[in-house]
Amino acid sequence: MRVDDTPDNLDICMGNCGNCPSLPHPPAPFLYCSRGRTETPVNKDGCDCSGCEVFKRYGLEGAYFCAEGAPEAEE
Repeated sequence: MRVDDTPDNLDICMGNCGNCPSLPHPPAPFLYCSRGRTETPVNKDGCDCSGCEVFKRYGLEGAYFCAEGAPEAEE
């Protein structure tokens, strides 16, 4: 299922990923599970995505969406 890029999902993501251990600065623009990977180099030092309500709500699998990009939508 594709993650909707909504203000509600963004707020949830910002609350969960605001202290991301893998990005040296606040990981703006956030919501990588919807918007895709960041241009910032990612140092994979842990991923908090699986604890996010958006992750759970959409039944996502995987991690490091900031580095790997948004998950593929099932058809």
